[in-house]
Amino acid sequence: MGRSWSCAGGLLVAAVIAVHGAPGVAGTSTPEDVAERISVQEAASARVEAGGKIVYFDPFFDEKTPAPAADLILITHGHERHCEAEIVARILKPETTIVAPESCARALRDVAKRPITTPVPGQAVQLAGLTVEPVPAYTPDHADHPRETGGVGYVLTIDGVRIFHSGSTALVPELKELRADIALIAFWDGYILGTEDAAALARSLGATFVVPIHCKPEEAVKLRDALQPAIRVFIKDRPQT
Repeated sequence: MGRSWSCAGGLLVAAVIAVHGAPGVAGTSTPEDVAERISVQEAASARVEAGGKIVYFDPFFDEKTPAPAADLILITHGHERHCEAEIVARILKPETTIVAPESCARALRDVAKRPITTPVPGQAVQLAGLTVEPVPAYTPDHADHPRETGGVGYVLTIDGVRIFHSGSTALVPELKELRADIALIAFWDGYILGTEDAAALARSLGATFVVPIHCKPEEAVKLRDALQPAIRVFIKDRPQT
């Protein structure tokens, strides 16, 4: 059985609700247009190309993977395969903006050669012409992602479409009032979100489309079966690990 909304930690709930209920800025793309232009790589890595912008979440891929330069890089936490300096260096251009918690920023400073923005949950910022809203991401029942390390997820508004990237999190209370058109949800039973909790989160977000990331292939299929037809699930070609 999936866990209910946890009551562990709640200091930022009011601030997060105040920011994350807001609708996105009107754009020219539909959520389906943007969902189809999301590519996934390994672990929680995803690339969004919309509105003339290229945005990466947790970039992690091999040297054979096409990797156009980024306008914006959003990193959720400092673990390996989420915070990789060599890969970040590969997708930089002079005007690239990087957002990363301090646990990752320390590892990126030598390659970044520019200021790195620290995400603050509950505080939306305008970066690279886009709206970025960090949200808490942590696992109260698993020691690998304690709240104290500053891990985050993000809601990115791009071309008028709100995209949620969960980061590595459980079903924590700060997520309950979020809204997004597209949800990139990382889940792995017994470690971060389980499949049932991932489905509950997708429904709570009011998402129209879900892209499973950082999960076993069979878990992605279970999530699709749990959500469709009400919510369309895009299982992208690259295996999620």
